[in-house]
Amino acid sequence: MSEKREGYQFVGWYIDKECTKRLNPGGVLPHSVTLYDKWIPIWYPIEYDVDGGVMSRRNPRYTCIESEELLLYPAFKKGVMFVGWQLNGEIITSVPAGIHEPVILTAIYKECPVIHFETCGGANYMDVCTDEHGLLGDLIASANSGLRSFVSYTVTRPFSRSTAILNGRSAPFSYALAQTPKGMNARSSAGRFLI
Repeated sequence: MSEKREGYQFVGWYIDKECTKRLNPGGVLPHSVTLYDKWIPIWYPIEYDVDGGVMSRRNPRYTCIESEELLLYPAFKKGVMFVGWQLNGEIITSVPAGIHEPVILTAIYKECPVIHFETCGGANYMDVCTDEHGLLGDLIASANSGLRSFVSYTVTRPFSRSTAILNGRSAPFSYALAQTPKGMNARSSAGRFLI
């Protein structure tokens, strides 16, 4: 008798419920006997197409019909941003539970967002691309004669759009000037002048 159960492999017939005593095909059976079937899950490979990128070592390599949902980690490819893993045309963040076939996941990437800077009269910045994680690196504050920049271009969340504009603002900067005519102490004559 040939049995079929999706996602499982038939091991054989057993004469006890715990499936520890296998039926001996050539052995003598009592007048009546109850047989118990034993099945084990089939482990299917998970393959990753990273398109020249690098996959995380933490990503699962196998799944079976009894596996719970398996979390996926992002791939990395220089110069582009990882969007997600694609399975059967859908972007996923985890391998679904109950898979009973080999899995092929494809890494999906997009161009890194370009950031344009508006410095409100400060020095001009060239457009900058984010890194592969959608974040900007350290930037030097813009400068303009007599103005101090109160610009913070620190971004804590990745940019997700293809372009963005960051606005900066500047304020007058006061410089400490000291006059030291003969016989005067520089500290006593120092004043603050607004430029």
